[in-house]
Amino acid sequence: MKMIKKITLLFFVFSNCFVLFSQEESRIIGNIGKGENQKPIYFEDLSFNIYTESQLYYQQGRSPLTGSLLDVITWKVFEIEYQSRNLEFESIDIELDNYLFGDQARAKAFSYYSEVFGSKIVKDLTRSKLITRKMQELLRFELLEASGKNPTEQDLLDFYVQYQKDAFTVPASYRLGMIELQDPSESEEVEQKLLSGESFEDVASAHSEHFDSARNGGNLGQDMTEAAIKSQLSFASAQILEAEEGSWIGPVSVSASLGQDFFYFFKILNLEKGYEQAFEDVRETILDELTFVEAEPLLMDWVIERLLFHGVQFEYALYDEIYKEALPQAASASEQTEMLNSEGE
Repeated sequence: MKMIKKITLLFFVFSNCFVLFSQEESRIIGNIGKGENQKPIYFEDLSFNIYTESQLYYQQGRSPLTGSLLDVITWKVFEIEYQSRNLEFESIDIELDNYLFGDQARAKAFSYYSEVFGSKIVKDLTRSKLITRKMQELLRFELLEASGKNPTEQDLLDFYVQYQKDAFTVPASYRLGMIELQDPSESEEVEQKLLSGESFEDVASAHSEHFDSARNGGNLGQDMTEAAIKSQLSFASAQILEAEEGSWIGPVSVSASLGQDFFYFFKILNLEKGYEQAFEDVRETILDELTFVEAEPLLMDWVIERLLFHGVQFEYALYDEIYKEALPQAASASEQTEMLNSEGE
């Protein structure tokens, strides 16, 4: 029954944000903590989304990652845990400045949203996100150690063997040269020049009607995998993938939507063959992946326990009503009654 109520609490948080989003800004929508340590949760707490590997941006009425109130509340929980361990906020503030101003796009976004909402709000929310990330990393390690569920060497090897072909194979990489033409007679001229031994680079510079191709001697300037070639150059992919490094193919004709024909020549400038990565080269990657998979349920259990411990409260809805909204549609009336029965713990 306790586990059911834990799950129901999560459903409650995820499913009922619409009750809170309708409230105007600057109102307290809930509290976390007890006694003197109680902290309010404001509507503004729902208004920022700060991706760890992307730029900060504003998204009205939604909170980070899931778009639910759960993240905002768990931020508070992780902050309390951070403080209880006497970890230094000074180091977080240094990391915060590096994060916000070490990237031009984030610095620009911070400046803009600081003018709109105030720099303190933006900094406080970003600091909360960084603290959350640090505590999650620390707790995953601690919870795994305590549970004895750390991945073994055999677990890592089994994972490697199972996913070796899909996840740990580096695909072949092609660097292509291209000549694009519209005049069929010019296509014939280009073919004759290439057959006579003129360099692909010189011919591309002189004839290609593709701007980047002509400017760079045909070199498209990026490496392409087999999948990318099949997707982006499907009209010539079979011939390209059969060609050897240093050889050229063409002309390949393509009819555009308005009836205009285009003629293409391609050269395999460089070909890096694909290969399977050795276990030793990907061991740490596998360890990180399995550690995350094993630790995440433990971390979620920890979060739920802390939510209950800190007495999360909301002002705009009764618990019974919220629980009913959160219950799965397939649940029968008797099951709903059982889940809502506070005496059934």
